[in-house]
Amino acid sequence: MMELYLIDLNQEKFDFNNLYYLLPINVKNRVDKYKIVADKNRSIIAWYIVTKKLNLLNTELLENECGKPYIKGKCFSISHSNNMVGVLFSNDECGLDIEKVDIKHLKIANKILSNEESNYANNIDYVIRKWTMIESYSKYIGTGFSFDLIHSLPNYIKSYKIVDSFNDNYYYSICFKNIINQNIKIYFNFEELYDI
Repeated sequence: MMELYLIDLNQEKFDFNNLYYLLPINVKNRVDKYKIVADKNRSIIAWYIVTKKLNLLNTELLENECGKPYIKGKCFSISHSNNMVGVLFSNDECGLDIEKVDIKHLKIANKILSNEESNYANNIDYVIRKWTMIESYSKYIGTGFSFDLIHSLPNYIKSYKIVDSFNDNYYYSICFKNIINQNIKIYFNFEELYDI
């Protein structure tokens, strides 16, 4: 079973300083790399979820050669965009990406769409969906983003559309080998973390 936490930052009031204080030092070091306060706050929420779910206070956080964080025997993926934070947990390698639908993203269309997809270059939903698929796959394989991945996406990526409390649209994609046979339990409220 997979578990996905999708937190709309508009829905609740967060004490980011207190949540930051509760993070392990090696996680704080990752969060502190963000210079923009909004990015740092999104990272705090994501890492707080990982800390609570995987008991990071008593577990060592490692990185692969490309900088992907991992914990031995535990699989997770983090993503955030604008007011949405997502964290995916599974029993096997996984990748998650979430992105707000924004017309400014059309400028990347010609970089991520194949010749066969060029008719979709002005379709923002198609472009964002494709972007999240590429990003989720890069997180799944642990290499980080590369344009080389664009033409080699596997068929085990699923994309979904969601709407936040301000009626902003987002796409998120999940990359997981057995996605077809997986049940995904989705949590939308931060309070549900307290039941972990």
